[in-house]
Amino acid sequence: MKLETIYNDVPFEVEGNYYKGSIGSYESPPEGSEFEITKILINGVDVYQILSDWQLTEIEEQIINELYEYE
Repeated sequence: MKLETIYNDVPFEVEGNYYKGSIGSYESPPEGSEFEITKILINGVDVYQILSDWQLTEIEEQIINELYEYE
């Protein structure tokens, strides 16, 4: 999946895999949604390796929230 987003006022393109969570039931607990980033491109340059773990986590959470709004 490829999508565009803005983080800290910087627009970029993110590539990754989105796993939609489930609501769960009496027999199985709910599962949260996840987004696994594979690339972060700014003007065609992959900047994934220079971002810290907490920045990647924030970007993943932001993308999950954006995707949840469109469901």
